[in-house]
Amino acid sequence: MSLIDDRLTFAVGPPALPDETLFSWCSRYHRLTANALDRWTCMQLFGHCRQGSAHDIPARLNVLAQRTKGLIGQPLEIIRGRTLLPFYLPFKVKTVADAAIEHVCHEGIGSLKYRLGMLTSGMGAAHPLKICPACLEEARDLYGWSYWRRVHQMPGVWICPTHRTFLHCSSWKSQSAHRFAWGLPTKVGCKPVASLDHADGRLFEWMIRVARTSMATLDARPSSFDDPQRIALVFRRRFQQIGLASESGRVRWGDVRCELLSRVADIQAIPEMSHKATEALLAAQLSRLLTGRALAHPLRYVVWIACWFDSFSAFSGAYAQTHSEPTDIGETTAEDPPQTSAANRQQLAQTLLRLGHMSSTAIARQLGVTPHTIAAWAAAGNIATPRRPKKLDGQQWQGIVTLLREGHDKASVAHSHDIAESTVTRILRSVPGLQLEWHRVRHEQARAEARQAFQAVATLLGPLGIKAIRRMIPSAYAWLYRNDRQWLQEKSDERRSRGSNHAVQRIQQADQALSSTVRSVAAAIAADLPRFTFEDMKRSVPALGKAVRYPNRWPLTVMALGEVFRANAPRSASLIPS
Repeated sequence: MSLIDDRLTFAVGPPALPDETLFSWCSRYHRLTANALDRWTCMQLFGHCRQGSAHDIPARLNVLAQRTKGLIGQPLEIIRGRTLLPFYLPFKVKTVADAAIEHVCHEGIGSLKYRLGMLTSGMGAAHPLKICPACLEEARDLYGWSYWRRVHQMPGVWICPTHRTFLHCSSWKSQSAHRFAWGLPTKVGCKPVASLDHADGRLFEWMIRVARTSMATLDARPSSFDDPQRIALVFRRRFQQIGLASESGRVRWGDVRCELLSRVADIQAIPEMSHKATEALLAAQLSRLLTGRALAHPLRYVVWIACWFDSFSAFSGAYAQTHSEPTDIGETTAEDPPQTSAANRQQLAQTLLRLGHMSSTAIARQLGVTPHTIAAWAAAGNIATPRRPKKLDGQQWQGIVTLLREGHDKASVAHSHDIAESTVTRILRSVPGLQLEWHRVRHEQARAEARQAFQAVATLLGPLGIKAIRRMIPSAYAWLYRNDRQWLQEKSDERRSRGSNHAVQRIQQADQALSSTVRSVAAAIAADLPRFTFEDMKRSVPALGKAVRYPNRWPLTVMALGEVFRANAPRSASLIPS
């Protein structure tokens, strides 16, 4: 390792090519240095035998910039210009974006793949390597190299923006054997996507539209569009412009569903979304977007922007124009309700209720909200408001409140009193402290049920490990992991401390069995072949390879090998790999 460190005291490597990914540059460096193993190159560049070898979002960029003396840029320049991370940041909040950049500069994003939407979107975290055959030939003629272009690797990009031809795809990097390997594109290793072979002109133009929208996200700053409420307002206003929503902003879902039905085939043509583009799934995702809830994967935003806006810049401009600052609370009348934020109106309502000069109905009329909203705001401020019973008398009301304090679910309470579930929700929100008490009791009940299920299955499975328990009760285990992790960790540590999976015993038994096999096989071979080598043994017992690689784990087997070769011939032992 000292030799490698000495070689890195000066800037090494070729200059970066236009739009070249970091993975491509490292692969060319690997070729130029003629390193025999991929991990040697990774160690030289990133100071680690594996971290940094990812082709989409690498790690340890601080080490890379230091060792190459900024030959291809500083860490932030590398992130912005040679990785796919900028695609994921514009729609994420600042804390997530900053954490992602920090992790990429050091030890990798790790669990941040979940927060970036790669693992929860259903589209997977893998980014297949893609090339344009025409670009490949041009690069070889101009630079003497074929290389991976970043624009081709973008999610949603399946057409070369330069040559307007469909990209070819390689599954090489997704194979476990090549997960940490370096490589450059070849025509033989990249194949066309079968579903795009017979695309007509309309589908071709749609794929170009999606590709341009996806590429435009690279120019957006991190967290530029991190407010899902503003995004929802932008889309609703766009729907008003194209006749898919009324002037009040109500979406005309009948017309929207007809539009979606005509776009299903187009969206299914995008390989990443081919299994996530049924009419029902698209309607659910669009409903989530229009109600101000964040979408997990940025590609979903890209597709909806390509569907309803002329360009990404049109969406960006509309997003900037929707921003409005809340005004101060001033004197208001019933004819002129205050144009203030919900938080300010809630605070004003609580102040007026405490003064006691106005009824809840009068306050609701003045603030432009419903009396039910005033009741909920009063309960949030621990202010009791007088009831005006219409359907429920005092005894029924008290019975419902009692059931809710005991933690019964709203549906069962509604059924037992023959009322709507929405009525139960209003009671829950209007009685001071009731909602917090109900959530606390429900949480305790769920915790008790999850713990009981865990302990019951743990007793049933006996010595089996945590993985077996998780498979038996996935929902209970997930609840404990999210809400009661300390207890779960304690129980998991208890099982590990007892050695419940008997891993040591299993390894010892396997070592004993393999050593017996070595002796019996050696005796059989010696009957026909007086002089034999380790390779002769290995062809009959392939498991000997791991015994030689990890001799400390297989002491009996190594001892048996020594005995066999010493008995066979004194010089044969030298043929055993060290």
